[in-house]
Amino acid sequence: MALVAFGAYILASGVLSFLFLTLVWLADRYEREPPWLVFMATCWGAVPAVLVSCTTELVMVAPVGMSLGQRTAEVIGTILVAPPVEEIAKGLALLLVVTLYRKEFDDVLDGLVYGAAVGIGFSFAEDAVYFAGAVAQSGLEGGAAIFALRNLAFALNHSLFTAFTGIGFGVARVFNRSLAARIGWPLAGLFAATALHAAHNALAQFALPGLLAAMALHWAGGLGLLALVPFLWAVERRWIVQRLGHEVSEGFIPLEALRVLPFSGQNGRSIPVSEWSALRRDLVELAFHRRSWEDGWDETTKEELDLLRARIRGRVSPS
Repeated sequence: MALVAFGAYILASGVLSFLFLTLVWLADRYEREPPWLVFMATCWGAVPAVLVSCTTELVMVAPVGMSLGQRTAEVIGTILVAPPVEEIAKGLALLLVVTLYRKEFDDVLDGLVYGAAVGIGFSFAEDAVYFAGAVAQSGLEGGAAIFALRNLAFALNHSLFTAFTGIGFGVARVFNRSLAARIGWPLAGLFAATALHAAHNALAQFALPGLLAAMALHWAGGLGLLALVPFLWAVERRWIVQRLGHEVSEGFIPLEALRVLPFSGQNGRSIPVSEWSALRRDLVELAFHRRSWEDGWDETTKEELDLLRARIRGRVSPS
């Protein structure tokens, strides 16, 4: 029975995690991240981050238990040890993405997406461990309580925490010319993630009132991030139009091309509907590449810019 319950839990939790991950991926409205890279970030959260966290926490908390008692060790481990250890372990995935796949990490919204993805993977694996332990100790009732608490009431959990680390990496990416920004902003994001994680764990120690307070903090943070997304869309729209305006004024692409972008405010001659989707994608990619070029990022070459410009001209005026 326990094995069947665990299988049902993995299925339900997997579906919820997939839906949540899909929503996170869709949040990057104008230049979505490669699905395979977002999935790899999720896998990092589910496997390496969990293993590193569990091992490190055991090594750090064990001496405390022997000297101060098991209950004290549990409280210290939950509030003081687990938050920094787990957020650092998850944050390593973001460092790898920024280091190895710089072309796929452009700004704050990208950081939010990758950070949340890592957290989703971590929650999936960690919650499964808690569910198995609850079933072993308290039967199906205990497992049901864990599912309701961790998969529903605290559905955001680690994705919320690590999104803050991702935002820090995203701000550092925007201000990449400053060494202080490249180092300071990721550390600030990591600190915010750790502080929120620690506050959540501390509140959860105080039975029902603490759980309700932790839930309020949890959903306030989640709604805050949700409110941030439209603002980040507006920021991206502004500089996309700005960069493409420069492309038009410098004669690289025709003004008519901007007609396919509903936020450009342009009304050019008719473009075949069959070209709209591809043209819109090329325009946004050109804007991102131009920004990369202007900001001195070394991932974009003049040849890439010229190729996109030629493709856009060809879509507007097919031969």
